[in-house]
Amino acid sequence: MQLEPLSSLIRCSLSGSLILVKTCAESRSFSIFLSSFPILTPVIQLVDEEGRRHTAPEQPYIHRLSWLGVLAEEMGAGIEFADEVSSLIWGETKDWDQGDHMMKAAARAGLDLSSMEQRLQPETDRLEAEIVKNQADHHSVGHWGVPTCTFEGEPFFGQDRLDVLLWRLQQSGLTERV
Repeated sequence: MQLEPLSSLIRCSLSGSLILVKTCAESRSFSIFLSSFPILTPVIQLVDEEGRRHTAPEQPYIHRLSWLGVLAEEMGAGIEFADEVSSLIWGETKDWDQGDHMMKAAARAGLDLSSMEQRLQPETDRLEAEIVKNQADHHSVGHWGVPTCTFEGEPFFGQDRLDVLLWRLQQSGLTERV
């Protein structure tokens, strides 16, 4: 089957899940896959009387996740950590924020969540400064969401594009570490 080039994702709702079909000509080798909206999103939003969403003033999840993400990157496992945690959040794991889900996700990424958590309080200001710097860098290339990566001027926005980014990197000679 030959796909016509399109510039963006086609989104279709199916039984409460989101089907993402990437049909760009350069990514014909990718398949249709299912994803879902998280049961509990990491960014709490409030809906006003007119149905518009607004970010809630209290954010119990996203700050901790962001700080842990910076630590994971500094420890050499940022992508692995992001992959494991985002799979929890958007992979229909009920109560992803409770129990040992996060600990197991960190362990699968080769990290010790307890050690990371101990570093959060004394390093919060430094970690937050790194996030602010990353956001400024992010905006400087014209992007606003996460995850966004740019390789050779091509943006890869969203978790569903990380596989395409990897494919692009492999096309440019990236090989797996031993």
